[in-house]
Amino acid sequence: TRVVLDLCKKNAVGKLVYISSTAAIGYSDDKDMPADENLDFDWSKAGKYAYAYSKYLAEQEVMADAAEGLPAVVVNPSSIYGPGDSKIAPLLDSIGSGALPAMMPGGLACVDVRDVASGIVAAAEKGLSGQRYILTGGNYSHVELISTIADVLGAQPPARTFSQAVGKVLMPLISLMEGLSFSPPKITSEIFDMGFRYRYFSIDKARKELGWQPKYDLKQTFLDIAEYVQGTKGKA
Repeated sequence: TRVVLDLCKKNAVGKLVYISSTAAIGYSDDKDMPADENLDFDWSKAGKYAYAYSKYLAEQEVMADAAEGLPAVVVNPSSIYGPGDSKIAPLLDSIGSGALPAMMPGGLACVDVRDVASGIVAAAEKGLSGQRYILTGGNYSHVELISTIADVLGAQPPARTFSQAVGKVLMPLISLMEGLSFSPPKITSEIFDMGFRYRYFSIDKARKELGWQPKYDLKQTFLDIAEYVQGTKGKA
């Protein structure tokens, strides 16, 4: 990030659109109060969420340079999905085959990659320097997300959902196994912990200042993803 910022200043770019993440904003953990761009998140409680904290620190560099005159705007997409991403195939397979044992009780914000692209263009054209804009298509519980994917695949979602009490019991065990493992586990303590939290976000600012509105709902996104993944398998 520092290298890119220095090059932008050296070459007097007209405008930098920095693609960050909602991870850099933090989370409210309140499903009834989605976080906005002004969330005062206590980063001391971020623990070992290195990805989120690194995004936050990188944004601070961008904002500092913007305050000194660099024309720079930040966009914060939430969890991005869309056709073209084959990494999601294992999740689709586990849901479609019924191998996913249970669902998590929290929730997250999701956005289609095509909506992110239009949001970046809107930020380049209308975004104010030194400002950040959340881009998300909607806030969904994990139950809604998995159930929608199952519906797209013609499958049944898991019948069980982890309770908060179960999470408190399992978390220390997962952390212990993570510490003893010689290779990164498929489910880290960070991923497990986030499964119990609500990471919901508001796009009111992007709507008002950028005139941006997501076009793809969750089901359409995963219909297109399923078609893409199926086509990829056919070519293998």
